Amino acid sequence: MRAYFSLRVRRAGERVMPDREAIEREGRGMYAVRVLMFCLLLAWLALYAINPPWMGMLSVPFPGWLRWVGFALGLASLGFWAWTQVALGKEWSPQLQLREEHHLVTTGPYAAIRHPLYTAMIGYGTSLALVTANWVFVVLAVAVIAGLAARVPKEEQMMMKEFGEEYKAYMQRTGRFSRNRAAEPGPQAATCVKRVSGDMHIQLNSRAQRQRLNGSRHTLPLDCAAVTGKRHDPKSKA
Repeated sequence: MRAYFSLRVRRAGERVMPDREAIEREGRGMYAVRVLMFCLLLAWLALYAINPPWMGMLSVPFPGWLRWVGFALGLASLGFWAWTQVALGKEWSPQLQLREEHHLVTTGPYAAIRHPLYTAMIGYGTSLALVTANWVFVVLAVAVIAGLAARVPKEEQMMMKEFGEEYKAYMQRTGRFSRNRAAEPGPQAATCVKRVSGDMHIQLNSRAQRQRLNGSRHTLPLDCAAVTGKRHDPKSKA
């Protein structure tokens, strides 16, 4: 899948391999470790497929049901990975570098998560460790998670430098590897707007529907009181 999307990026006239600035941004040591880990993963997958006699010494006694959970996690992670790549399009790069006319992607999985591609990688790496029940894959999964955790701050710094306040606002409403539940408004939240004419509008946060309360004088609704901080008094008029 990575080769397919790399080919699509190249056909779009964009760079896939890192330039000197991208390597310096990530750090030469981290870049070398990342390449080494990728090669080790491919080599160990080949060894696991051959299954030499000594491979049994590295097995982990995972129960069968847990390995099936890993299999389901792997399928879900691959689907999520593909969705993320499609959403990124030509903006995707395996390196810490931006396109010449880079656009901030906030659609698809990026509407709620800043790094969904890394979420998919973590899920897929974990699934490999569970399905294979092999200590080497467990260690590789931990190494991948640690490497991504170290890479993300550098990537976010690069994005803030490029997009400024737009990216800072995006960070406030999204989570790093999963949805930011704390940034989502609760079910009681609503936005109440009083117009000069006295009309009141309530915009429901979940469906973005507007309901107009006609008339010049209305009682403040309970859900609006939760937003404005005012106490609801049936005798009071808004």
